[in-house]
Amino acid sequence: MTEAADPIIIKKYANRRLYNTAEGSFVTLADLHELVKQGVAFVVQDVKSGDDLTASVLAQIVAEEENKGHNMFSADYLRQIIKLYGDGTPPELASYLEQSINYFSENQEQMTKQFNQMIDGDEAMEKWADIGRQNLELFQKSMAAFTAPDQNDQPSPEPAPEKSASEDEASEVDQLRQDLAAMQARLDKLSKDS
Repeated sequence: MTEAADPIIIKKYANRRLYNTAEGSFVTLADLHELVKQGVAFVVQDVKSGDDLTASVLAQIVAEEENKGHNMFSADYLRQIIKLYGDGTPPELASYLEQSINYFSENQEQMTKQFNQMIDGDEAMEKWADIGRQNLELFQKSMAAFTAPDQNDQPSPEPAPEKSASEDEASEVDQLRQDLAAMQARLDKLSKDS
């Protein structure tokens, strides 16, 4: 968040226009949305009464985003929130919801940071290769569960003797190519039989 001694005062007029006192100009809800994204603190006040309308204006920004199709809240969730207004819900709920959102934001930032470190790290390619091998192995197991072994398939070769890491990777790639070719042949045969 941007550090500021005092939040910017936004005056709201009876005609629903919003005036940014720091810039000396009228602003829109979209402008206030940008201020929120930039972490700029502001308070919206009714120009006549001086009442704090910040929460109401922020709710309008959320409603605008929902109308644009950026649906973050399901209809059921919103119904539950509306019910809470009349159920004598304690003020602790607002604090709980705020802490939950903060926790979610912190976790999202941490996950993004870890993902970026994984990509930028020295071992990034090896990690991606491991993930690819695991995904391919899972795919092969899944395909084996859904396809019956072909009677014409040749028996699988005997296990090869120990090889060096580079030979092992090369033979692994060759084996993957063979497995994919065999899978393609099975798929072709299944499509012809259909």
